[in-house]
Amino acid sequence: MSRPYVTGRDLIEAGIGPSERFSEYLDYAHRLRLAGVDKDSALKQTLALARKTERGDKEKKGT
Repeated sequence: MSRPYVTGRDLIEAGIGPSERFSEYLDYAHRLRLAGVDKDSALKQTLALARKTERGDKEKKGT
């Protein structure tokens, strides 16, 4: 059943694995939904945030 909002399953299916920041990504997606952003756009924006954040985290760790 497809939901009209971004779920954890959506993030996992898009390649974002559970991490310590996972709940931050879901919170961000929820705030987008409250702002009236449709699911597809919210998912794209959330994935962009997650990838950017994870890249930054890797750079900080030097990996």
